[in-house]
Amino acid sequence: MPRLPRIKAAASLYGVNIVTDKPDSPHLLLDRIESELYFGFAEVDPSVPANVVSELQAALEKTRTKHRLEVFPDTHHGFCFAARADYNAIAAEAAWARVFDLWERNLK
Repeated sequence: MPRLPRIKAAASLYGVNIVTDKPDSPHLLLDRIESELYFGFAEVDPSVPANVVSELQAALEKTRTKHRLEVFPDTHHGFCFAARADYNAIAAEAAWARVFDLWERNLK
């Protein structure tokens, strides 16, 4: 499979459909990625099944993909966006800081 060298950094907030049971599930393509990745998840998220974080973490470690994955305590899906009912200012600031740091390190 071809690698993806043009992508220098990527971030995912909430991780919906990032781990699926399909053969083209994004987590199964990690061996093609050379970039640094960031994943920020809400602690409570009905859009993200309970197995996703652990399976994604295992896949990232198996492929040795450079990454940071974190689950923000006391948050719900949508916590990063001020217009959403589940906005959490402290967690949102932390998540966005991680994304901006990722970009700063990789996209200059």
